[in-house]
Amino acid sequence: MPTFKYKAKKGISEVVEGVLVAENKDDAANKLFDQKLFPIEIEPQVSSSSAEVVIPKKKKAFNQVGLKSFLRRISKNKVSQKDVLLFTQNLATLIRAKVELLAGLKILHEQAEDGFFKEVITKIYNSIESGESFSEALEWFPKNFSPLFISIVKAGEVSGNMEVALSQLTDFMQMRDNLKRKVLGALIYPFILSCVGVMSVFVILNFVIPRLGGIFNELGTSLPIATEIVLKISEITTKSWAWLVIALAIFIWAIILSKGSKILVVFSQRVVAKLPILKRLVKNQEMVNFSKSFGLLIRSGVPVLQSLETATLSISDLKMHEELDEVAKRIKEGQKLSEAMIGFRSLPGFFIKMVSVGEESGRLEEVLDEVVSSYHQQIDSDIGIITSIIEPVLILVLGLILGAIVITILLPIFQVTQMIH
Repeated sequence: MPTFKYKAKKGISEVVEGVLVAENKDDAANKLFDQKLFPIEIEPQVSSSSAEVVIPKKKKAFNQVGLKSFLRRISKNKVSQKDVLLFTQNLATLIRAKVELLAGLKILHEQAEDGFFKEVITKIYNSIESGESFSEALEWFPKNFSPLFISIVKAGEVSGNMEVALSQLTDFMQMRDNLKRKVLGALIYPFILSCVGVMSVFVILNFVIPRLGGIFNELGTSLPIATEIVLKISEITTKSWAWLVIALAIFIWAIILSKGSKILVVFSQRVVAKLPILKRLVKNQEMVNFSKSFGLLIRSGVPVLQSLETATLSISDLKMHEELDEVAKRIKEGQKLSEAMIGFRSLPGFFIKMVSVGEESGRLEEVLDEVVSSYHQQIDSDIGIITSIIEPVLILVLGLILGAIVITILLPIFQVTQMIH
């Protein structure tokens, strides 16, 4: 196998040289990337006797890796959205202060607390220094920077106004983050209530009922069928609670690992589709993300067709995604945007009419902002409805379960009392 002489950057300023064995230049470059080095030069070495130079990789124990790195391994080396938001916001501030892009990246590299994100910034810095544009450098990290992000940055490069592009991205990410927090915040109390209810049932079945079961056995009386069923369930959970916990942990772990898989997405979307209010909430959230993305791209000067195709990537609803792809095909055939959207069930009539108004007036991005505002109001209303419904329903269900358990325990006591009288 041939050997290659290389010169590469380690971090932002350190340059290292060496030789390594590889099948070709691309393989050599990949090996350097694996060693967290950014290749500057790779040339075949005439001598074939050179040995491969490998930077040793130390294995880290779990406690050395840390929780953040461990969670990142699960999420397949993705930088957190919070880190990306802070990166974008701070870079916009630095550019506004007339700091050069490379100098700004160097400052952000020094300030970054997350080790993996430091590596990402380093590779972006080195890519730009070697002649690539900022948007081209970001394309190396599709898991961390979305097509929308890259398209807006590219538009900022073309217009020469990177500060505005990054500021718009910051506003968009903050809006999306606030929307997500609002939806999750509405579900926190029901989730806590459910956990308390499950723990209450678990404690009763594993600690209270076994003791009462012993008392019933000593009395020697025949027990009602309902009581026998509860005692049997208690016996099973008492003997197998460890296995039940392990099974639950495996189930949760499997969901985390399969997050984003098509099977899980299809299943979750089918479940949501059967719950009218939740379906409407999710649909409105999708429309907010799409409308905001679409409007942001158009405002940045990206052509309508390219804006549509890029904004479609922000949609997680598979049916809507497919139909928007069909809309793009119709536009390529010569149809207007609003005309191309007609006939697709996943696209609300209100949205299509507003797009038509925007096209006619030449103010499509402003009309899309109005659409986002309208859907935001609907989301606030739906969250209020869901909260007002879920909380009493959960309390009622938990009350019925706990009440049924208590009644099944009291029945034998009533029987014994009647026998005494």
